[in-house]
This record gives sequence, structure tokens and C-alpha cells, in this order.
Amino acid sequence: MGTLSRKAEDYLEAIYVISKEKGFARVKDIADMIRVKPPSAIEMLQKLDAMGLLIYKKYDGVRLTEKGEN
Repeated sequence: MGTLSRKAEDYLEAIYVISKEKGFARVKDIADMIRVKPPSAIEMLQKLDAMGLLIYKKYDGVRLTEKGEN
């Protein structure tokens, strides 16, 4: 998966860590960990969702897909 930017990898890593800790990841938690504002996080999450790396549903949190975990 060499085509991902470092920023995208940071998001995937943050989601992975938060999910292991809490069982789920919320936009606010991800934004706080990466130190961005929630709207910026949402924009990246939507891009990663479109790439099939995670499942993002408004008000429902974020889950990594198997592809995203790898």
C-alpha cells in the first residue's frame, strides 16, 4: 500500500489504536489524537472510506476494514 500519504497512514494508525483501546473510534477522538479539527478529520475519513480502507458513517463512528488494518 505504498500509495498512501503519511497523513493517511497516521489516520489509519490512530483509528487502529483508538479502536483497540475503546472498541470503536469517534471522529473527535481521531481528530484529537492527530491534532486536527473535526472537519479536517471528516474530510480525510471520507477519502479513506472511498478507498475501501475504513467504514465511516456520520454519527456512528469509524471502523477499519480488513484492507485498512493491513
